[in-house]
Amino acid sequence: MHHHLHKWHRRIGAFGALIAIYLAITGLLLNHTHDLGLDRTHARSNLLLKLYKVKPQAGRTTRTGQLTVSQLGETLFLDNRPVGQDPMPITGAVLYGDMVLVTTRGHLYIFTSQGDLVEILNQSAGLPASIQRIGLSIKSRVIVDDGNNYVAADPDLLTWTAITSPTSVDWSDVTAMFPEKRKKLSALAPGAGPSWERVLQDLHSGRLFGAAGIFLIDLTGVIILLLAISGFVTIIMRKRRT
Repeated sequence: MHHHLHKWHRRIGAFGALIAIYLAITGLLLNHTHDLGLDRTHARSNLLLKLYKVKPQAGRTTRTGQLTVSQLGETLFLDNRPVGQDPMPITGAVLYGDMVLVTTRGHLYIFTSQGDLVEILNQSAGLPASIQRIGLSIKSRVIVDDGNNYVAADPDLLTWTAITSPTSVDWSDVTAMFPEKRKKLSALAPGAGPSWERVLQDLHSGRLFGAAGIFLIDLTGVIILLLAISGFVTIIMRKRRT
């Protein structure tokens, strides 16, 4: 009996030791997540995003002059620089003098060519409630379309006036983002996935792997208890033999 108990004690101990090392590593990292910046960085692995059921962010892009305006998820980019957040999809962008005008479904953003935000306009400024596209007329007048009506801005972009169907407008064209561009901007955008601190917490508790992971961590607690009991019994049996 002593031989069999010792054999199973070693087997259980080897398994328990592996889980203990796993818990020790994740526990140490959790104690220093702020120092390591894990609470401020986000997981971008496709596998982890699938485990957390996070859908890939949609990407849209358009060009105006030599600049590229993009949106990944809610993040707006001027070239490769994040310049703002908007939950509504972008609908276009035009270069107006030394400013870049970017429209989403509900806002018009005015940026400098360096990406500094100048102003945000919405329906209260005279814009449509739902902006479908933006363009420049042949006279360089900014035109906004909501799908049924058109409004045009004065040269200073202070007053927006309803107009009839305009002609000779160069409308901004928005297209889906190429995978290579999406991958590049994903590294610059605020993460849509969980923080690495959250991932470590779920690894430490086993919750990352669902019910099976939680069961494994619970089983580890039982194993440690069995090791303590079997070790105690082994010591008693040795003392009796002597």
